[in-house]
Amino acid sequence: MKTPDLSIIIVNWNTKYFLEKCLRSVYENSDGLNFEIFVIDNASTDGSQQMVKEKFPDVNLIENEENLGFAKANNQAIKVASGGYVLLLNSDTVVLDDALNKMVKFMDDHPEAGALGPKILNPDGSLQPSYAKFPNLTSAFFGFGRVGKLKDKLSILETDWLGGACLMVRAKVIEQVGMLDERFYFYSEDTDWCYRIKKNGWKIAYLPDAQVTHHLGASSKFMLYSEIQLWKSQYRFYKKHHSWISSFIFKFLMRLKCVLKICKSRIAPPTEIKNKERTEASKKLFRDTFKWK
Repeated sequence: MKTPDLSIIIVNWNTKYFLEKCLRSVYENSDGLNFEIFVIDNASTDGSQQMVKEKFPDVNLIENEENLGFAKANNQAIKVASGGYVLLLNSDTVVLDDALNKMVKFMDDHPEAGALGPKILNPDGSLQPSYAKFPNLTSAFFGFGRVGKLKDKLSILETDWLGGACLMVRAKVIEQVGMLDERFYFYSEDTDWCYRIKKNGWKIAYLPDAQVTHHLGASSKFMLYSEIQLWKSQYRFYKKHHSWISSFIFKFLMRLKCVLKICKSRIAPPTEIKNKERTEASKKLFRDTFKWK
């Protein structure tokens, strides 16, 4: 059997409805592309595994008995993937038009590119920021340095970091820099990967001609928790790659940001979860913010 051009890896946790749409979009919009698909299920309880077995028998399904997190689950498939390129694809994405073919062609035509990301769209068609500069002391408090937040880019762009919702990496690059760092349970594993890829002399590219829709946060019910976990993971990334003095300042700024966010959420209308649950969750987040290591 011919070696696939692309190995598509999808980590799933209780997103059965979105996962089915994602898989259908891959099959319907990848004519002529030789690919294999891995779905790694992190102990879902919504029938995701059975759906994959019944409706997508060609998919390689890995069933975990517990939620191993994003990085470790992806690595399970990366270890056995055989494609020339590896694509991390969120279960709550929809591949549009000929996006994957366009991405593979770009990588074929640009051997200096180690990683590539497409334009990510919200369900309403608006732009979803998916690339940025690496975190620094300024972005610690004022933002993540997203270079694509305010306006769309119509041309190919070289950047620092690409979001893991749809991230294509050259297999030979993975052999050189290693797989995802499993110390990042959820969030910033993509930032760390891009950092290591770029540090080894490869370019990180953004291709707006390829488009994917992302239902942001489909597997997260408490968005405040998710946002603070993101900031916590950014601190871990910064600590891994910078001096202890700089990391200490970064942690202070991120903690301050978290405290302000938590305080604001406690006086805001309880639109995400019931008021009592929200208060208790906020208290726990507040305590955990001062236990970061």
